[in-house]
Order: sequence, then structure tokens, then C-alpha cells
Amino acid sequence: MRSKIIIAILVLIPFFTFSQGKKTVKKNQIKSITVISSTTGGEKNKVIKESYEEFDENGNSSLKIDFDKNGNIKTKEANIYNAKGDIIETIKYNGNDVVKKRIKYAYNSLGNKISETITTDEGTILKKNIYTYNAKGLKDEKRIFNPNEIETIKKYSYEYR
Repeated sequence: MRSKIIIAILVLIPFFTFSQGKKTVKKNQIKSITVISSTTGGEKNKVIKESYEEFDENGNSSLKIDFDKNGNIKTKEANIYNAKGDIIETIKYNGNDVVKKRIKYAYNSLGNKISETITTDEGTILKKNIYTYNAKGLKDEKRIFNPNEIETIKKYSYEYR
């Protein structure tokens, strides 16, 4: 019976922890969430930290760390926000805490994201995404560039009632 209860809790934990939206995090003044996985049965019981996430005072995710099955850091991501609450930079690290890439975001006066620039830690551009919007403020186009040329153009069309 005990193992059935533990299994039920482990199945339900991800739904409660990952369902915390920005408003809920801010309302409840959540500083961080840690997800721990426990396995029982056989000869060994194992407890593993799966992930850890920190939030700023506005409920924005400022740090997220994922762990491998041995509890070692697999990936780490830090986010920086402007005064309006828009994400302006994401820094992605590998398991050795070395920066893999940086993503910088730019916005227009209406708060629409107009670009994402993905670089190495040294500043070498790996990829750039440019966004345009129609008169209603809806995304019109996304252009994805590698350092030298356009790779992909995505066009968005809308049907209205």
C-alpha cells in the first residue's frame, strides 16, 4: 500500500510543480521550486534531484538547472529581464558550468519581440531570428538567419471571424 501511495505522489508532483504559472509564483511569493524523484523497490531506494528553478520577485524564471540520473548538473539556464518584465537575455551553460550560448532579445515600442540573436560566449553570431508584425500587432513573419544568409522564412496568416 505504501509503495502505491509513493507512486501516486511521484506521478502527481510534476503536475503541481510545473503547472505554476508566473501569476501563481508571484502571488504565492515562490522563490524556488525543487523537483525530487524517489524510486523504491528492489534492494535500493534512490532519491534524485531532477530540477531546480529560481524566480525573481515578479514571478519570472531567473535560473533553471536540470540534473542527470546521477544528480549531476546536466544543463543550466539563467534569464535576465528588463523593467517591463520582458526577457532580454538567456545564458545557457553545459554541465561543467561553461557558457554554451547566449540569446539576446530585442523588442519594439509595443513590446513585441523583434529579434533573437544567438551567440557564443565570445560574441560570435550563431543564428539570428527577426520578427515582423502586421497592423494588428500579430506576428507576420519570422526570418531565421545563419551568420551569412537566410535559412528559413516563416509567414503567418490569420483567419478572422
